[in-house]
Amino acid sequence: MIRSFLLVTIILSACATKPTKEKYYQNLQRWVGTSSDGMVEKWGVPRRSFEMSDGSQVLEYHRNSGMYGSGGMAQEINPCTVTFHIKDGIILSAKSKGDGCKAL
Repeated sequence: MIRSFLLVTIILSACATKPTKEKYYQNLQRWVGTSSDGMVEKWGVPRRSFEMSDGSQVLEYHRNSGMYGSGGMAQEINPCTVTFHIKDGIILSAKSKGDGCKAL
């Protein structure tokens, strides 16, 4: 009986700690309304940036968990692209795209 209870508890605990896209999205939204300087200090230099006609900026970050390839072709494993829209040093929005955008 106790073994069964422990087994169920372990299985449920493992399911509760599975990384999800929703949790990643929630973590990104914590940056909205904060200083872009703090975000760049934490995330580093963006992969790309673009200045919009209204003077705002879009910063793009990209990561993956590795590469694999065969026959001369390489492909990313679990890519994740994150974009931040910034105006006057404040993050207005944050979006992510890709299978690798998951967090606990």
